[in-house]
Amino acid sequence: MFQDMRGAPDGASHEADLCIIGGGTAGLALARLMIGKPFKVIVLESGGFKSEWPTQALYKGESVGQQYEALESNRSRFLGGSSNCWGGWCRIFDEQDFEARDWVPNSGWPITKAQLDPYYEKARDVLEVGQAPFDEAYWREKLAPEGIDLMQLAGSDVQTVINQFSPPTRMGIRYRKEIEAAINVHVHLNANVVDIATGAEAKGVTELKVVTLGGKTATVRARAYVLACGGIENARLLLASNKTQPAGLGNDNDVVGRYFMDHPRISSLSFRMQDQKRYRRVYDHTLALTRRRLSVAHLKMAAHFAPTLEVQRQKGLLNSRTYVTAHYHGELTGGYARLRRMRQMLRDGRRFGLPLRRLAKYAIAGAPAAIAMAPDAVVGLYDNIINPERKDREFTFETVIEPVPNPQSRVTLGEAKDALGMNVARVDWRLTSQDRDNFIQSVSMVNGALRERGVVTSMNNGRSGDPAEMWEKDVQWCWHHMGTTRMHENPKQGVVDQHCKVHGVANLFIAGSSVFPTVSSDTPTLTLVALALRLGEHLTGVLGSVAL
Repeated sequence: MFQDMRGAPDGASHEADLCIIGGGTAGLALARLMIGKPFKVIVLESGGFKSEWPTQALYKGESVGQQYEALESNRSRFLGGSSNCWGGWCRIFDEQDFEARDWVPNSGWPITKAQLDPYYEKARDVLEVGQAPFDEAYWREKLAPEGIDLMQLAGSDVQTVINQFSPPTRMGIRYRKEIEAAINVHVHLNANVVDIATGAEAKGVTELKVVTLGGKTATVRARAYVLACGGIENARLLLASNKTQPAGLGNDNDVVGRYFMDHPRISSLSFRMQDQKRYRRVYDHTLALTRRRLSVAHLKMAAHFAPTLEVQRQKGLLNSRTYVTAHYHGELTGGYARLRRMRQMLRDGRRFGLPLRRLAKYAIAGAPAAIAMAPDAVVGLYDNIINPERKDREFTFETVIEPVPNPQSRVTLGEAKDALGMNVARVDWRLTSQDRDNFIQSVSMVNGALRERGVVTSMNNGRSGDPAEMWEKDVQWCWHHMGTTRMHENPKQGVVDQHCKVHGVANLFIAGSSVFPTVSSDTPTLTLVALALRLGEHLTGVLGSVAL
């Protein structure tokens, strides 16, 4: 059931067996698991059923490291969380992703892939992905009747890797009726947690301080608490809960907020692609991002290239994924770049509930670029729709790499405060020379393997897209916030243990990709849901058998 805290009595006090802070992907996956169980569950969601700018603006923060997108523009602060702006990409992490790799500093999970596999199956149901394998041979057979093939890469250093797609599942929409009908699950909307209170020795959480933007207050007491606010906000709330522990709750060893990771994304090289009809629909990133996404037997999929796991071990590489990306008439010009920025701002404005006057300002600022690009836009539309397999089309590689876990890359508290009086998050995203080398070697391997097979050929257009040069000037991100409350059995190296319980705090747990010790190169959603379901099973046992 749902209740809007803005309409509740001021100063209310609530009690439950379990309180989940955050109604996003991880929080709602966990809440659904608790439906019908003999526990009262409270979910505290900062937003409502749709995005509203005053709430979204609570995400504003500071970025002081590697260039990064504004923090209020890369997350969604309403029911369903960032599943509201998720593209639906899904893949299970490789077994090697969970292992300690001697060439990857700070690597290794305290759990194995085999331990997570049963929850991956359940997570696929939650995200409506289906149970088709990620196996290359399976998809080669499925694609053959469509006249589409996976590249024959046997004997090379690279392999084809398969992604599958969720619709994508918008958690707050897809499961709203189910949660609304649940007798034991109570979702409080527009309820912002500003402090996690503990006893004098901070051995356990005693209550949560909750407020609305309008100034109403409430307290929530529970037997167990789960922090599920995302990879930046989980760290921010722990650091801000510093009345008992000045460095922040669970931060005795100065680990909270460290190891912040996102997936670096870089476009490089310039080439023509041969036999487009045979390969492009499965490997082209631009098609995977549109309604022309490949669908076979009602299953949506895409493929990318990556160094084989054996080559990663031999050459000391981390994981990566490389796609081909088609470009259309005028797309690589400065005018198009300005037009794209305007379109992005308008899209984000609608998504996050920006005031109309702000949207109008963006539109007016971008009008000259839009007018100047109009002729190219018409030609580009023709190029895209009427002539998609043009032989002299320009392609580039788009590579996403697994970053090295780096303790100097971190989330801390800034000096500025938000509308609730909380210090904003300060993100210091840092990459390393090992990240750079991993990118250059990985994309070079893919380029070499495809050239050997005659799939790509050089294009003399004055844009080489040299990987080393592109790393220096055009590293982007994937909006995946991970690692800031990492899982490790040693409290000096992690914030939570293998059950996602905060070290030293008896009844506080964390859900979401902030607990990832390493992050592979694939999207985190499927794995974070699997971990949330695993945590839910653990909490069911704990709540049913012992007093916390």
